[in-house]
Amino acid sequence: MMPDSLFTKSIMRRPLFSLDFFRNTYLSNPSFAEVYQRLQEDELFIKSIKMSSEEFYHLLLQYDDKSPDKKKNIEITFYKYFSRAASRSIPFGMFSGIGLINHSRNDEKGSPVYKKQLLPKIDYEYLDRLIKVANENRIIREKLTYSLNNTIYSKESELIYIRKNFKSKIKNYLKASIERDEVMDSFFNFCRKGQSAAEIINFLKESFDASEEEADAFFNELVDESIIFSDLNYSTIGKDFIKNDLLRSILSEELGKDDPGLFQTLNDVYEFQTAGTLSNTLASKIKYDLNFESTVQIDFDTISNVQDILFVYEKLSQNFNSKQTRLNKLMYSFNKKYGEREILFLEALDIGYGAGDYVADAELSKIELLILKKTFEAAKNGKTEIEFTKDELASFKHHIPDTSTKYCSYSLFKNPQQEGKKVININYVSFSSPIKILGRFTENQEINSFAEEIGSYQNSIAGSDFIFAEVDHLPTYLAGHIVKRNIKFDYIIRYPNDVPVEHDQKYIDVNDLYIQIIESKVYLRSKKLNKYVIPTFYAFFDHHHALNSPVFRFLLDVSTQYDNHEKSGINVNNILNTLGFFPRISYKKHILKKAHWLIKSSDFFKNKNENISDALSLYHENVKKLGLKKTFCIVDGEQELYINQDIQISVELFLKELKKKNTLIVCETIYDDYQPFFTDGDQSSINLEIITPLKNKSSLSYTSQKLPEEVYVLNKLYPFMHGCVYFKLFVDKDIANTIILDLVPFLKNLVEEGIISHFMFLYYYAPDFHIRFRVFSDQPLKFVDQLNKILWEKVSYIDSLQYDTYDREMLRYQGDHILFFEKIYYWDSLIACEIVKYASDSNVEDWLFCLKTAMNYLDCFFSTLEDKISYLKKIKESFAMELGITPDNNKSINRIILENKNNIDAILSNDYPAIDDMLGKIRSEIQTNLKNSDKEDQAFDLIHMHLMRIVKKDNRFFEYIIYYILEKNLKEKFYRDKKE
Repeated sequence: MMPDSLFTKSIMRRPLFSLDFFRNTYLSNPSFAEVYQRLQEDELFIKSIKMSSEEFYHLLLQYDDKSPDKKKNIEITFYKYFSRAASRSIPFGMFSGIGLINHSRNDEKGSPVYKKQLLPKIDYEYLDRLIKVANENRIIREKLTYSLNNTIYSKESELIYIRKNFKSKIKNYLKASIERDEVMDSFFNFCRKGQSAAEIINFLKESFDASEEEADAFFNELVDESIIFSDLNYSTIGKDFIKNDLLRSILSEELGKDDPGLFQTLNDVYEFQTAGTLSNTLASKIKYDLNFESTVQIDFDTISNVQDILFVYEKLSQNFNSKQTRLNKLMYSFNKKYGEREILFLEALDIGYGAGDYVADAELSKIELLILKKTFEAAKNGKTEIEFTKDELASFKHHIPDTSTKYCSYSLFKNPQQEGKKVININYVSFSSPIKILGRFTENQEINSFAEEIGSYQNSIAGSDFIFAEVDHLPTYLAGHIVKRNIKFDYIIRYPNDVPVEHDQKYIDVNDLYIQIIESKVYLRSKKLNKYVIPTFYAFFDHHHALNSPVFRFLLDVSTQYDNHEKSGINVNNILNTLGFFPRISYKKHILKKAHWLIKSSDFFKNKNENISDALSLYHENVKKLGLKKTFCIVDGEQELYINQDIQISVELFLKELKKKNTLIVCETIYDDYQPFFTDGDQSSINLEIITPLKNKSSLSYTSQKLPEEVYVLNKLYPFMHGCVYFKLFVDKDIANTIILDLVPFLKNLVEEGIISHFMFLYYYAPDFHIRFRVFSDQPLKFVDQLNKILWEKVSYIDSLQYDTYDREMLRYQGDHILFFEKIYYWDSLIACEIVKYASDSNVEDWLFCLKTAMNYLDCFFSTLEDKISYLKKIKESFAMELGITPDNNKSINRIILENKNNIDAILSNDYPAIDDMLGKIRSEIQTNLKNSDKEDQAFDLIHMHLMRIVKKDNRFFEYIIYYILEKNLKEKFYRDKKE
C-alpha cells in the first residue's frame, strides 16, 4: 500500500551521456580532433550546442582555421558542454532531460531502459518578430480585436500603466503615464470590451475631430505605447503558441496574394500546431527539451529511508526568515501608509516595492557552531567527515514551512560495504510545488497527468476561499521555451493582457486584484470573484532576476507564502569563510552534504602575473596541501564543472576560472567514490537525480483566512436603472448660489419625506461650469417628477440639464469605503448650503467659512498640534510647488489674509449652530465607523471636496490659502501654549 505522504510517482532527471562515456573519452588522452570526431556521431549533442549558442557552434566548425589561443578557448568551452552533458542532471537544453519513475515494493532488477523523446517549441524571439510583422499588415489588422491594457489605473489627474519596452532579446516592462481627461475616459470605456481597428479609428475621428490619416497615426501610437493590444499574440500557457481559430481567420486568399511570404510563415505555424508538421523554414526556429521515458523504479523502503534522513537534514538546513525580504519591506511600507485597508495592488506598488532580497545572517547559528565544533574534533583525528545522530539534534527546533507540498532531490549509490544496500546523497529539499519542475515538459501526456494529480491535491488543501491563478507572462525571449507549459489551469492572470484569450478559459485581470495585510501576511483578492488569489508560475525562472518587473516580481513573492521558492539546504558559506573547508556531513552512512573547499587564487598562483603554464607544474603539490581529492567539481550556483587531475583540459579550465574569479568554491565528487546505483542501457554509470514529491501538510495557516463579508457596491450607477439619479445643471456661476439655496432645502425635505435617502453636490468645470448632483433614491422616477416641477420654475436660468452615469471613484475611496464617504458628503453638502446663507447674510466671502470645516476635519484625524502642523506644512508645500508660489506672489496672499484677519478670527472662534450640529455628526461618524483610516489621504479628500462645494473658480489657489492660514494659526497657538 502506498504511504499517505506520497504521490503516485517520483521524477528523475539525468544527463544525456553516462559518466563512464565522458571519463573514458578524455582519460585515453586523445587530441581534441579525436574527441570532437567521436562526439560528432551524436547528432543530439551537436544540435544541443547549436541550440545553446549558434556563435560557438560556428566557431567549432572553424576550429582548424583559428590561432592556438583561440583553439584552446574552443577546447575549454567544448569541455564545459561535454562535462555538463555527462554530469549535470538539471535540464539544460538537450544536454539533460526529465522523466517519471514508478514506485514499487521491491528493488529494481536488471538495467532500466531509457527512450528519448524531443519536445519541440517555437523560438519566442522569432514568434515576436512574426507577430509584429503580422500586426502591421492591413489585411490582417481588419480581422483583429483590440482591447485596453489591463494594468491601467487612475491616480489623481494621471492614468498610470505598464508598457512593454524591447531591448535586443530582453523585454522590459516600464511604468508609463498619460494625462487623464473626459475624452480619454470615454475612449477607455469604449475599448474596455474590445473593438476592431476600424471602430477605434472611427471613434478617434469623431471624438478628436481628426482626419482619417491623423486617426490612423493616433491608433498606431496607441498600439506602440502599449495602451491597446491586439488579440494576435503568443501565450506561454497551453498547447498552442498562437490561437488556431485566429490563424484560420487571417490565413485568407487575400493575404496570400498581398504578402505570400507572411502567409506561408503563418501557415507553417498553423500546420505545426495542428498536425505537428515542420517546414524547412520553421525547423531552424525550433527549440527542444529532452524527455526520457524509462523503466526506472524506486522502492518504498528507499523512500522511507529518505523521509527518515529528512528529519535530520531539515534540522541542519538553513531556512532564511530574514526581515529584509522584499515582501517584508512591502508589508512595512504598506502598513505605514494603508494600515489594514484593502488597496488596488497596482496602486500599492507605488510605495516603492522591489528593493532587496533576503540577506543571510553572517553570524554563525547554533547549528553552525555545532558543525564547527564537530569539524575541529574530526580534524584532530585526521578526518574530513562528521556524522550526526537524531539525539544530537533533539533540542533543535525546525520550522516546517506553511506549504502543502515539498520535494526532495537525492541520488543513489551502491554501498561498497553492504551488498544490495544503498547510500543516499541528499541534494536539497524544496517546500515548493513539484509542478514547477514539470512545467516545461508537460507536452508529454504522462507528465501532464502527473502535474494534474499534484495540482488537484494543492487545490484540495487550499479550501473554498482560495483559488490558484497561473501568471501568463514572458520574462525574456530567451526563457520562452523554458517557461512554456501545456497545463490546463482553472484561472490565468494575464499580465499585461497582450496574451491571447481562449473562450473556455477563466481570466483574472491585474486591475481586479486588491492587496491587504492580515496578521503579517499578504493577501490578494479578486473582487469580481470574491476569492483570495494565490498567483503561481509553474516554470523555473530566476525569481530574483534583475529584469523582472515589479508586478511580476510581486506576484511571485506573494506566492512564496504558500509555495516557498527557495531551496532548503545546509549552508556552507559561513563555515567556509571561517575555515576555508566544510566537512562531509553524514547520517547512518548516508550523505547529507558533500565536503566543500574555498579555493583562493594564492593557493595555486604565486602572484597575479604568474601564468597558467607555471601553475600547472605545481598543481598536484598544491592539491595535496589543500586536502583536495584528485577529482572535484567547481560549484557555481546549480552548475557543477567536473575537474580531474588526469584530464589536462579540465585542470587548465580550473586554473583559468580561478585566475579570473580569484576565489572558487569546489566540492567532492561522490560518483567517483561510490558507484551510482542506476546505470545506462550498456551498464555504464549515470548521474541520475531522483526527485520525490511529498505531501507536506494537510491544513495551512495561510489558507485558513476567511474572506471578509462581502458588501456589494456597484461602481457604475445608471440613471433610472439603479438607486441613483446623477444630473448636471449647466448655469452661469454667478447664480449658482441662488440655485443651491433653492434646491438643497427642497432635497432635504425629500429626505425627510422618505422619497430620497441622501444626496450631494459640487461645482465643476468640464469644460464649462456646472453643478453636479447625485441623489440616492429607491423611487427614482417619482423623484425626477418632483425635480422637474422645481426646475421648471428656473428653466430660464438653466443652459442645459444632463442625466449621466455615476462612476464611483472606487480606488480613491478604497472600494467599499465609498458608501461611508457618500454619507459624509451628504452632511458636508448641507454644511455648504448653510455657509452660502451665512456668507450672504454677513457680507463675508464664502471661502473663508471653509476654514472652520477644514479645522474640524483636522480634529477628526490628528490629535496633537504637532501632527496637524506637520500635515499642513507638507500639503501646503505640495500646493506651492504645483502653483509656482514665489516670495513675490506670496505677498499678495499675505495681503488677502491681512484684509480678512478679523473675519478669519471670528469664523474660527464663533459658534454657528446649524454648521456645528452637522460637523458634530461627521466627527462622531468618522470616530465610530471609519476603520483602518489613512488619515492624511482622507483628511485631504474631505477638505478638497468641501471646497468644491463652495469655491467656483481657482479652487487650487484657495485650497492653498486655506492650508496656509490654518498652518499659521496653529503655529501661533503652539508657540503660545509653549510659553504658557
